[in-house]
This record gives sequence, C-alpha cells and structure tokens, in this order.
Amino acid sequence: MKVIDSCVFVSAFCKTDPNHENGKKILEEIIDGKIEAVIPTIAMPEVCGVIRRITGSVEMTNEVKKELEDLINSGLLKVEELTKRRMKEASEIAIRLGVKGADAIFISLARELNAELVTFDNEIKKKIKS
Repeated sequence: MKVIDSCVFVSAFCKTDPNHENGKKILEEIIDGKIEAVIPTIAMPEVCGVIRRITGSVEMTNEVKKELEDLINSGLLKVEELTKRRMKEASEIAIRLGVKGADAIFISLARELNAELVTFDNEIKKKIKS
C-alpha cells in the first residue's frame, strides 16, 4: 500500500512539470492495479486547485477531477477520511516536523497505514527521515 501525495498527480497531469514522466508512470501503475494507492480526502481539492492555478484551464481541471473520481469509483484509488483522531495526529506531526498542514495529513496517514508515502517533495522526504 502506498499513500500518494498530491504533487504526484499534479506531475502526472502537467506535461511541463519536471516530474511529469515519473508522475505519469506512477499513475499508470495505479490504473493497471500494480499499486494499492490511498489518498486522504484533502488530495482531490488540493490537486484541482494546483492544476487550475498552473494551467488557468477550468476544462483541464474538470478533466483531472473526473479522472481522479473514476479511479476512486473503480476502487483503484482508495480515499481515507480525515477523522478527529487523524486531525489531531496530523496536527502533532505538523508541530513536530514543521511541515504544512496538508503535508502533515499525508505523512500521518502513511504512518498510520504503515505505508510508503510517494512524493516528489524533497522537503517532505528530508523531514520524515529526521
């Protein structure tokens, strides 16, 4: 099982992103069922917000949203709710590691599920190792 950071989806859908090929490969592995992928509920709005800001295109953002919804509805991409317990744990991680709130949610979920956090964010990678 792998928790997939929002930046991976952004990279997969944005051809100009420096991690586009890596993101596309991970997305293809999810689609092919090679990765048991999980995201927190915050992921879809986060991805949509970034795609809209980067591209300026409502149409493209809606296409990305539909692709994510299709993955979720097919069961290839699992979604975990942000419960009160998870909120508290993510808050503790944000305080302890000094990461953004959304990043803390991804880190916390990966730890809870004993799963790898797949991210291209080097700051997160450094902080979770410390």
